[in-house]
Amino acid sequence: MSTPTGERADVLSTFRGAVAHNIDWLRERLIQRIGRLPVGENRYVSLVSSWSTDLRYEPGPGDVGDATTFLIATKSILDWANGRM
Repeated sequence: MSTPTGERADVLSTFRGAVAHNIDWLRERLIQRIGRLPVGENRYVSLVSSWSTDLRYEPGPGDVGDATTFLIATKSILDWANGRM
């Protein structure tokens, strides 16, 4: 873990509001705290950042395969980041 226990609440509090939905901001915060992202996680962050928030307003069910890939990527990023907290 890279965040001292006494600092965790402060760090988590910065991930609130509209800025926490900005994947580029999130990537920069990760890099500031831990340095370069592993290649696999960096690819997942790139994939996730390619999805626009406008997609939630698209009519129709969307592509199940794309959605599954997106969810796998977000879970991997979250698990990896939580492991560094």
